[in-house]
Order: sequence, then structure tokens, then C-alpha cells
Amino acid sequence: MRRGTWRAGLVSAIVVTAALGADEARAAGFQLKEQSAEGLGNAFAGSSAKATDLSTIFYNPAGMTRLSGSGGQADFAYVAPYSDFTGSATTPTGARALGADPDDAGENAILPSAYALWSATDDLRFGLAINTPWGMKTVYPDGWVGRYHALESDLATINVSPNVAYRVNRWLSVGAGAQVQYAKATLSNATFTPLGDVKSTVEGDDWGWGLAAGVLVEFDEKTRMGLAYRGRVRHSLEGEVGFENVPAPLSTTFAPQAARATLITPDTASLGVYRQLNDQWAVMAEVAWTNWSVFKDLKVDMATLPDSNTRENWEDGWFFALGATWEATKDVTLRGGVAYDASPVPDAFRTPRIPDEDRFWLSLGADWRIAPRTILNAGYTHIFVRESSLALNEPGKGALTGTYDNAVDIAGLGLRVSF
Repeated sequence: MRRGTWRAGLVSAIVVTAALGADEARAAGFQLKEQSAEGLGNAFAGSSAKATDLSTIFYNPAGMTRLSGSGGQADFAYVAPYSDFTGSATTPTGARALGADPDDAGENAILPSAYALWSATDDLRFGLAINTPWGMKTVYPDGWVGRYHALESDLATINVSPNVAYRVNRWLSVGAGAQVQYAKATLSNATFTPLGDVKSTVEGDDWGWGLAAGVLVEFDEKTRMGLAYRGRVRHSLEGEVGFENVPAPLSTTFAPQAARATLITPDTASLGVYRQLNDQWAVMAEVAWTNWSVFKDLKVDMATLPDSNTRENWEDGWFFALGATWEATKDVTLRGGVAYDASPVPDAFRTPRIPDEDRFWLSLGADWRIAPRTILNAGYTHIFVRESSLALNEPGKGALTGTYDNAVDIAGLGLRVSF
């Protein structure tokens, strides 16, 4: 399999916010669960226990022992977030900031995933997963009222994960693997000066690595439970900060220079259960934890401008999901699910880069066996997001107050081929 075949496209989101002069830097939640069209149809309920398609290589590698033969799978999720701001702002001097409210700061994205499975023996499996597990993108026009706090925020990630699974006995399987992760961040904002606004843009990238592991317990032919863990990956994003619209008298102050920031994609743990009720119906559930509390502080180092350090105080995130499947015919399976996704963002630390709030998922999906060894998966989710608010007053940026009307639509399509 050539890496270029499964090249990850745009993923999205901000993880660091660089501050210039007295400005600050912030981190925000940026997890993407959309790694399977099949899982999307169940709101990812039971993803740690189902092991019914190759995405188990990502969600719980131990589940590979339930898959026979070898094969490949490709999934694509089209994510369409909506984030509409209404509010007002001031300049750092306290004057009213002129500008319009943006209609929609959310940016649509296509998230690709790819999987390959090789059955070495009856009990031994090898798998490879290529995913885009972190990101969200927001873009505001240059002249919006909150331009001193955020303009563009973009994080792209690619995660390559080789895994191995082994069936220990009739009821127990174990799996483990490595994560090799690339991260690239771009963010910008306006900086106020008496001579006019200066646009600053920070870019940086890095490679990092982590571990993954899972256990699958099969109580009987119809009931199983999965426990999975993905380790954190630490990045030292190195790049530079550049400036636009710099007045001539300030060219020395706003000179391009090197910058560095630390990014941690946090560790996660999940517990899933799956129960086959009869020949047609199955139910499943999932609870997942994300260790967002690793974001206590975030420091951005500049070559000549003062370094910035901010207290984050993020809270651990929890995700709960319930789902069901109905085998309508021998070739068609219908899916549904609901979920609650608690935001890790405390109200006091919410920023326009990621105006996150608690989310409620409603999902539907279908699988169609279009050939003896080929299955087409489709899923759709609408995410209802609580209205979020922010009230910021930061040195060097001024005040920004307002509310966000948020929502997300996700459509997924996947194709699995066995051989």
C-alpha cells in the first residue's frame, strides 16, 4: 500500500494560539471521532467492542481477531460545522472595535481514513490504520470585530498506526500498536497598533509518536466487551511567525522570526459493549474518556518577542453513546444511534478559535453488501450543540463578548473489500 494512495487531506482546528507582545496562547479541544462510516451510523456506540469492520484497528486493535481473511477499507467523512457569532468588541485601548459579525466561522472538511488487514494465522492478525484523528478549522474575515483574538485557526494531523492482535483463548483477545503522528498548525490574528492593524500568522509542524492497546472479551457468541487505550502524543511545533500590513516605523518590532509551541494530542480510553439479541437485532453502548486535563499550561516561545504562557485549566472530556442495528435482509443492515459529548472547555476559557459546548448526536446509517466480498457503508449524523457564550478582556487584545449558534452535520461513506 502506497502512502500517497491514502493521503490525508484537510483536517482542521486550532490547538495553539500564539500571542504577540503581551498576548497569550491557548489550546482547545480538537478530537475527531469520524474514522468509520459504519461507526458513524451508530453514533460510534460499541466501537470498542463491535469489531465488524476494519476500523476496529483504530478503535480497538484486539477486535482484529474477529475478522477473517485479509482486506482493505477506505472511509471518508464530510464534516460541515456551523458557527454563527453575534456580539461586540473593543480595541486594546478600550475604544469600540469596528467591523461586522461573521456569518459562519466553521470550515467544511473531508476526513479520510484507510485500513489494511492481514490474517497471518487463525489467531494472529496484523493491521495498519491511517487516520486524521484531531482537528477543526475556523476562519473569520480580516475585518470582523474579534480580529484581535482570532482570524484563522487550522490544525492538520496524519496518524499512521501499525497494530498486531492475538487471540489468547476462546474468550480473550489482545492487541497493541504504535502511533506515528504528523501535526501542522497555522493560526493568525490581528495586532492593534496606533498606526493600524498588523496581521500576524504563526505556522509550525512536527512528528511525534505514541502507543495504543486494547482487550476484547467475548462472554459468549452473542456478547462481547472491549476496552481500548490510545496514548498521548507530544509535539514540539517548530516554525515561524510572519507579519502583514506592517507600518514602516514598526518593521523592526514586527520582524519575521522563529517560534515554537508544545502540542499534546491527549490519551484516550474507551469501554464498549455489544449484544446480539437475535438473528436481526443487536444493541451496543460506548463510554469514552479523553484526558484534556493535560492542558494545564501552554507556552509559546518566540525568538525575539516575549514568550507567552497561559493557564488553560481544561477538563477531562466524556462521551456516551447508545446504538442499535437491524439486519433487514442478508445484504442490507440499518443502523441508528444517539450520543452525548461533553465539552472539555470551561466557560471562562472559551475563545473564538473553538467556541465549543456540549453536543448531542443523532445518527443513522446503512450497510449494503454489493458483492460477496465487498460492503458499502453510509452514515449521517446531526450534532445539536448548546449555544455557547464568551466574555473576554485580555491585555493587548481588548474585550470580546457575544454568543455562538453552533451545529454540525456529518456524512460518511466507506468501502470494505475482503480477499
